Amino acid sequence: MEHDEERQRWMFAEHDERCENGENCVEPMNAKSPKLHRRVGHVAVKYKNFVIVWGGYEDDEQYDNNAYTREPYYHPADEVMLYDCEYEVWHGVRIHGDPPPRLCGATAEVIGDRMLLFGGFMEDRQLGTSNVRTVYELDLNKMAWKQIWADGVPPLACDKLVSWCYEGKFYLFGGFGPWPDDPGYYRDVRLAAHPGAMREDRCWNDQLVRLADGRWEWPETRGDRPTPRAAHAAALVGSRAYIFGGRLGNRLNDFYCLDLETMVWTKLEPADPAAPVPAARSWHSLTALDDGRLLLYGGFDALSQPLADPWIWSPSSQRWSPCTWLSEPPIRMWHAATPGEAGEVVLFGGLASSVLLDQPTYASGSVFLRETPKSLIRLCLDVLDANRETSVPLVWFTPSPLADGIIARLTACGSKPVV
Repeated sequence: MEHDEERQRWMFAEHDERCENGENCVEPMNAKSPKLHRRVGHVAVKYKNFVIVWGGYEDDEQYDNNAYTREPYYHPADEVMLYDCEYEVWHGVRIHGDPPPRLCGATAEVIGDRMLLFGGFMEDRQLGTSNVRTVYELDLNKMAWKQIWADGVPPLACDKLVSWCYEGKFYLFGGFGPWPDDPGYYRDVRLAAHPGAMREDRCWNDQLVRLADGRWEWPETRGDRPTPRAAHAAALVGSRAYIFGGRLGNRLNDFYCLDLETMVWTKLEPADPAAPVPAARSWHSLTALDDGRLLLYGGFDALSQPLADPWIWSPSSQRWSPCTWLSEPPIRMWHAATPGEAGEVVLFGGLASSVLLDQPTYASGSVFLRETPKSLIRLCLDVLDANRETSVPLVWFTPSPLADGIIARLTACGSKPVV
């Protein structure tokens, strides 16, 4: 009950008050709404028992002169989508403050009650296209954006990078962006272009940089350092950051671990060289499970095919194994993934087909990978949801604030998630 009171106080009380002042508004969302799922290059982070989804873009398709045209539509920067993991409902929240530009390919992490956002790619008809290297902070208590100004040498402007937070520090690795105007500041960063690349003025990098106490730091590392890359995936388990795959011209399936206490890189190989391993890929996800294992999902392979293959890495056995939690896992690439409830990983947005198609297929719902059954309260909510006509009158006999969550579930149009 204590958890429910905290949840309701954060979710509704403050935001409803601001909504009256025209600042923040919390709006129930249909779980099947294209506004939720038609996006790529977005970020998704876990905060308390919620998942926050922000940014990204989708193709705005126009039919004119017997032909389809595709223009990118970047999702507004002054709104976030909130998924309530316990009650399985979506809400849209309007944010105030000084928001970042509309972006895709940024990266974000939660530290305390703040979400930090870095990098990304912007496309504006007036301002043109560019990568950014600014940091923005979303205060999750006030739901307000502000830009963060930090001392020290800033990271390279880029998108499709990864991040993690450890001991209150915001770490960044890799990315793809323009060649630096001041390469002397980045002598220890390896930059790489690929012959035949679409944009010769852009490059991959292997920068490792962290934001600590308002200052950019460039930690020294030892060991087997990963090559420059972008569109890779990362996850943190304890004091170790893991990185898999990505692209450096060709797509990769190498696997690395950085010990954040010793700052030593290690290239990880299966204990059995003959054991199966995931194919090379980019635009995939890597998510830490409660017991320290890692879940790898989807992406875009070296043959330019979208993937639907979940894999589990076990640190104890040093082995990859196919994940069988779903009998028919759907294709997903350029999506985002976070832990949900205990024993669950949720995939948000992305594509359900190749990005190279004239009209690629966007995800129509979230993907839930569960190793354990749903919690008792979620099973009860499913029963109530399936019997709404008889359930609604009984809600008024339920103690508050539990009743508020049940009402949100029962009144949310199409609230049941799409698998």
